Amino acid sequence: MMFLKTSVAEAISFLLVLLCLTTPCPSFGESEDLQDKFENGTELIEAARREPDPMQRARLLQDAIKSVQKLVEQHPDHDLAITARLQLGNVNAELAREQVKRANLSVNAELEKDARYKARVFLTAAIRLFEEIEKKLRDELQGGQVGDKDRESRIKLRGDYLQAKLLIAASTEEMADTHDSKDGKRDELLMVAADQYHECYKGFRTRLAGLYARLYEGRCLQKRHEYDKALGIYEELLEQPAGGAPIDSLRKKASDLAESCRQERDSKKD
Repeated sequence: MMFLKTSVAEAISFLLVLLCLTTPCPSFGESEDLQDKFENGTELIEAARREPDPMQRARLLQDAIKSVQKLVEQHPDHDLAITARLQLGNVNAELAREQVKRANLSVNAELEKDARYKARVFLTAAIRLFEEIEKKLRDELQGGQVGDKDRESRIKLRGDYLQAKLLIAASTEEMADTHDSKDGKRDELLMVAADQYHECYKGFRTRLAGLYARLYEGRCLQKRHEYDKALGIYEELLEQPAGGAPIDSLRKKASDLAESCRQERDSKKD
């Protein structure tokens, strides 16, 4: 399959930037013990990301899961619980990517199959965590609690809800990519991811993240060889009015994907 210039890993990186911009810092009133547990998990995650050895990096990430999981179990309704669940979901997604790398490098069919299976296990855990966050935030939005919050808190709550939905879609797309291109399960999951991205776009089409959801919807359709539909989405995004560097970057990605989409479509005709 032709390499798509805008990868799922890049999409995840973009979403993590959004998360970093909107994740609240613990207040000064938090207990030192609770802050220490959260900070310990965060430090382990950062150490793992800097570790060049894949095996050691995986061990560090698994230690981070245990550390942050304790925080969630002991304080499920705490203000930091959503942040902790996001951390857990992201760590599981990173562990899945390590397994995919291992599968791609393996020359042994059984080892490759095992690595892809483990990647799916980690991604299933990530999706479950992101879905828990989405449900909690959706209940808040629909339950009337939003009205009791100040404007800044309401904006942040809606932003967190969108991010949870986007992370579910991105993880579903990654799950699809763990399957062979000829496996019908791959196409099925790509359609699920495309629908999830579309739902994000419908609800947040005026936000930059909503426009990226539309871009990633097109990418899923392209992977399904639905080239005309994908190109329609890319061309729609290329018509976005100039809006500074963020929109220019989005349009560049849409242009790159449109080019690769045309090349793939034309190669299928030959």
